[in-house]
Amino acid sequence: MKRVLLFFTITLFTFLNIYAQSSGTFSGNFGAQGGFSEHTFVAPGNGKISFDGTLTNNAGSQTWGVAYIGELNNFNIGGDFDYTDNAIEFTTDCISEGQIIILRIQTLTNDFSYSVNYEFIPHTYANDIEPNDTVEQAIQSNENTLYEGQLNANASHPDPQYVPDNTDWYTFTAPRNGTLTILLKKGVGYSGTRPGAILYDANLVTQGISNSDETNESITYTYNNFNNSGQIFNIRIDGSCTSYQLSWNITSTESTAIPDPNFEQFLIDEGYDNALDGEVLTENIYAIVNLVIPSTSSPNLIGIENLIGIEERIFIRLKFSN
Repeated sequence: MKRVLLFFTITLFTFLNIYAQSSGTFSGNFGAQGGFSEHTFVAPGNGKISFDGTLTNNAGSQTWGVAYIGELNNFNIGGDFDYTDNAIEFTTDCISEGQIIILRIQTLTNDFSYSVNYEFIPHTYANDIEPNDTVEQAIQSNENTLYEGQLNANASHPDPQYVPDNTDWYTFTAPRNGTLTILLKKGVGYSGTRPGAILYDANLVTQGISNSDETNESITYTYNNFNNSGQIFNIRIDGSCTSYQLSWNITSTESTAIPDPNFEQFLIDEGYDNALDGEVLTENIYAIVNLVIPSTSSPNLIGIENLIGIEERIFIRLKFSN
């Protein structure tokens, strides 16, 4: 059925001389009667359309341009109503791939020509993993991994069959206790609402993350004392007509005592510690799976019990010199 519909759509667009192009130019003339002129094309992707055109014979004081989705007066997505210059310049609200876009040039004067360039502006983050619009469709996410998405919803879209994409879901299992940080980078040039994040537990109870830092480019959320190791959590991203990049991590402040300075110096040399102070961050040694310890005598290995899976996955070889 999908192949039949796709073939029908392509055939219909071809018959109507409607094409999906990322850029192009529309031009025309108005004679003695004035009136309006329409140009139609198909949105090549999710994003916005920028229009930049000129008018001759000082027609700008009585001429304007408006863009619509679907059909005339169906859904106004932007226009140029500045009558002080001889230009048609504006950028639309967000559009979705495959939507039919109509540019209408209308005038109350006559005897002039126009030329309007258009260019498709894609979202900053183009990799949109779908479906993940509900918690049941949530994408399994990993720590320190980047995920991109698009929120391409027109809240007032008149089409009853239009399904807005204004929510994305991700899920994860907390690998440890510590401080949870969620970094949400915002796509530039958005025309809708900025994306935001909400954290839920497995029962969809809202969790207390705070917006600790916000700039024009990103929002950082933190959850101190996130003592939920092994538990499942969900992240919901909300917004419209924008894109985002998501990542998260949990930083642990738990430390493990290392009383033997030789053993700690070895950990420093291997990059697991940075100061000879009798302790090391547990997070730094938590996932070590292979450790070769050279020594002239048996070291005091107190603290090694915090290396995960030591009995099954850690191989320790003591090297002795003659």
